[in-house]
Amino acid sequence: MKWIGHMLDIGIEYYIVEKDYSYEYGQKREIIKMYHVHQDEESSTVLDPVNSESYEKLYLWQCVESKARVTDKKANGKSAIAIPIMTKNEVVAILSIRNNAVVPDSKEIIPSEQMKDFEDTLSVFNIAVDSIRRENFGQIVQANLAGEKIDDESRVGMLFPSLMLTQIRDSISNIDQSGMAEIKSYRKPPAVIHKVMKCVLYIFGKKKSQVAKWTDMIKYLNMDMLKQIVEYDPTAVQKKKRFVRVEKVLKTIPRGDIRKQGSKPTKDLFDWLIVSLELRKAAVAARKRHLETAGKSADVKLEDGPEEEGSSEESGDDEPEETQGVEKSE
Repeated sequence: MKWIGHMLDIGIEYYIVEKDYSYEYGQKREIIKMYHVHQDEESSTVLDPVNSESYEKLYLWQCVESKARVTDKKANGKSAIAIPIMTKNEVVAILSIRNNAVVPDSKEIIPSEQMKDFEDTLSVFNIAVDSIRRENFGQIVQANLAGEKIDDESRVGMLFPSLMLTQIRDSISNIDQSGMAEIKSYRKPPAVIHKVMKCVLYIFGKKKSQVAKWTDMIKYLNMDMLKQIVEYDPTAVQKKKRFVRVEKVLKTIPRGDIRKQGSKPTKDLFDWLIVSLELRKAAVAARKRHLETAGKSADVKLEDGPEEEGSSEESGDDEPEETQGVEKSE
């Protein structure tokens, strides 16, 4: 959900819903329990119970009862909407969307023209939730990532981003020669396109001097690069410095620029970057957790694998990322 929140300036929280039963005077009584799912500072998954009597969370319980979207109007204008995730006509999870900006009563929390991105993500989220709850969870097809094999917690924690990565890989594999030609056809590309392509090439070990100017970079934008992207495992042990650079560049992309100025291939590559960063952080945290649990005898590397031959980092080139060498569109 991180990349959706970045583009739409919204906060997204995830809640799981479970049924339990108690017995009073021999009568079976159904109890609905809800947990807020989030990550702590150690990147471990935490489940906090949600009080059914909490006024602030009332809209979440209304969502469970109605099995429909419920909007929570706030006095400060920062409304929230609860969206139910259904399995076999039962609410098994809820996504709570909060707009980080003030939304007048006359406007929607998520503009209708941007809702499709969120709906597409919800469809994958439904698959993830359903897979977790099924008995054959161990047989679910994921992205075959190294990080999923560290421990059970890492596998469960990476389930949703792993499914998203699989979907994004499929989309990127459909980019053809004409799609690449569209990207390379820019004489003066929008800064956002240059930045996204720069980040992709950083992941594969390219130096700043190789991607600073658009005219120097376009020779690397080809079908071989797309093949590398589809086969790439962000959870494998690899050089940390590349990811630090990528994060710096991505932070300079204003919300909405991907949609306004980028093509469909650019958006797919941006999504791939965001999901890859999320998976890598989860894998590093899992390796650290596994090392602490197993002790010094564990054969576990945390990060910072060696650079590929011919792709060593340049020294003294850690200046802030802006739009080096990019001529902005008129």
